[in-house]
Amino acid sequence: MIPALWTMAYGERGNALTRGVARLAVRTTEFLRALSRCGHDTFTIL
Repeated sequence: MIPALWTMAYGERGNALTRGVARLAVRTTEFLRALSRCGHDTFTIL
């Protein structure tokens, strides 16, 4: 996780548009990390 991005997304400073874009970036980053981990676990499940 990127600490500066997290602070921008969930902090009290900044306008609503900036916080919304930062939250979208945080969620996208978390989704891509989960997706990359999912690809590595497929052969261990079989």
